Amino acid sequence: MQKKFGTRLLALVLALLTLSGCARLTDTAPAEETAAPTPKAETSAYADYDAAQLRDWIYSGAQRRRTSLSRKYSLANTSYQQVREDLKAILQELFDGDLFFIYTVEQLDFDTPYHKDYVEIELWYTYAENETPFEELPRAASEAEILRLLEPALSGQKRQFAVLLPYAAEKADAANIAEMLATNDTGLAAGFEEYRYRVLRSAEDRESLIDIVLVDPVDREQLDAASAEMCTALDRMAEELRESGETDRRALYLAAGRQIMDAADYAWDLYRAKNDESVTLTPEQRLLDSPYGAVVAGQTVCGGYARAYKALCDRLGLDCWVVAGQQRTGSHAWNAIALGGETLYMDCTYADSDGDESYFFMREEQLASWGYVPTEGWIIPWE
Repeated sequence: MQKKFGTRLLALVLALLTLSGCARLTDTAPAEETAAPTPKAETSAYADYDAAQLRDWIYSGAQRRRTSLSRKYSLANTSYQQVREDLKAILQELFDGDLFFIYTVEQLDFDTPYHKDYVEIELWYTYAENETPFEELPRAASEAEILRLLEPALSGQKRQFAVLLPYAAEKADAANIAEMLATNDTGLAAGFEEYRYRVLRSAEDRESLIDIVLVDPVDREQLDAASAEMCTALDRMAEELRESGETDRRALYLAAGRQIMDAADYAWDLYRAKNDESVTLTPEQRLLDSPYGAVVAGQTVCGGYARAYKALCDRLGLDCWVVAGQQRTGSHAWNAIALGGETLYMDCTYADSDGDESYFFMREEQLASWGYVPTEGWIIPWE
């Protein structure tokens, strides 16, 4: 199941729609105000009003992550209504097309108390709970580069992924990236079936930001405990292979596949449950549908085999990627590897269940003749 998500948006005054949702502004000032009276001559206690300076002040507040700001502007050369109109326009422009502001600020409440000689602008910021600050977001020029940049985080139990792009991404781009990240996650001991994503675009679509959150499929405490147990088992398997002294990449790919097959059996009960629309998987079943099922519980299905194989290869410094798609029997997952300057394919599931290692080191022609069809748009990062 795929779900979109966005920042919370709009209350009372200003509708600020983004591609993925809305950002909420709350204006606590009265809806109507009388025109500001002629100000007194003495207004030196208040700043001279300038719309550009007002925008810079609001923006710098977000940059400094201030929770509240207040400033008084003289009404000597402007009107209360003009200040309010400028404020609304500035906020709309920021929430509509500034990637830093949209990504960073979840909600902005404001008030404009009216006084005889001046207007006071009060702001209250609520910030999004992003795992990565905007300034540290990676930048990518293509979907393949997105995956290369984000892949290292897949083994680190990370839930949120965000990346900047020098072009206007589409929702379908974000959905495709989210699907591949969820399928290739190797740090969490449960199969992801739900994630949220959004696409944010800058003014005039000069650049965009893809933001993805993987939703924990089971209780966080249970998930973290199982993930730690899974990582310990994978670390032990990798150490055994390193201690063998083998350095040939093909031999290591083969040995890693054999280790996964030795550790796991195919979980037919889980297979039937996953293919029965009337069945809701239990937390225990979701744990089996992962590397945890393969290397700790000893039973899993194709997704668990493929992700466990990737997790083990990652620990050995071997390029590996999970591919999702169809095989003759229905939906399936297998692995792509990089060896000798070409991409080959490994299927631990069928190699184990059929007892046939001809499912290892498959080339494209063999893959096609045996009915493997990757999901449309699936990307292998090194190609």
